[in-house]
Amino acid sequence: MKAIVFDLDETLISHRKQLENFIDFQYNHFYNRLKLIPFEDWKNNFIKLDNNGYVTKEVVYDNLSNIFKLEISVTELYQHFLQNFHFYISPYKRANELLHILKKYNLKLGLLTNGGTLIQNNKINMLKYENFFDEIIISESVGIEKPDPRIFDMILGRLKVEPKDCIYVGDHPFNDIIGAKEVGIKTIWMSHNRKWEHENNNPNWIANDLYGVEEIIMSEFNW
Repeated sequence: MKAIVFDLDETLISHRKQLENFIDFQYNHFYNRLKLIPFEDWKNNFIKLDNNGYVTKEVVYDNLSNIFKLEISVTELYQHFLQNFHFYISPYKRANELLHILKKYNLKLGLLTNGGTLIQNNKINMLKYENFFDEIIISESVGIEKPDPRIFDMILGRLKVEPKDCIYVGDHPFNDIIGAKEVGIKTIWMSHNRKWEHENNNPNWIANDLYGVEEIIMSEFNW
């Protein structure tokens, strides 16, 4: 094995925790104009509309505006999000330690994430992940997103490795695991205690968290 490629959100960092922290900050920042909306109503609707990060925030804010008849413009809320969301980033336990270990063993590391270039780059810069990863691809910047096989081929090409020499780690059954398997990459599914429900496309390994990912990699490499 020569390379390991990671997904970002819900694999190395907790999107849910980051979002909850930011929602609290933004509500308080705009409290004078949001105070008639109970915080729990605002938070619960935001999280539901966000759909684990798979709905753009412009759409989320537009829907919130329609639900609560906001006096604040969608543009103002969205710009505030762009300027501040990355400050509330929440890496999973063991993320940095695992990346340090993998670099120590001279493995090539890739980061492959769906999302907007500005938002994802802000997260990556906050975590200083450019110091860990040999190649980073953000879907918006290349015009292709997971599970399109071309984006997996792209990261393999940039890392200069064959599919058989790479492991991919991700949390999304389709975008991450089935997408990577289509091009022949071995996969570790970050289950977060979920059950795998796609019998014909099983991941090579399943781990509940990054501690489990580390155990699998250590075993695979006999470290």
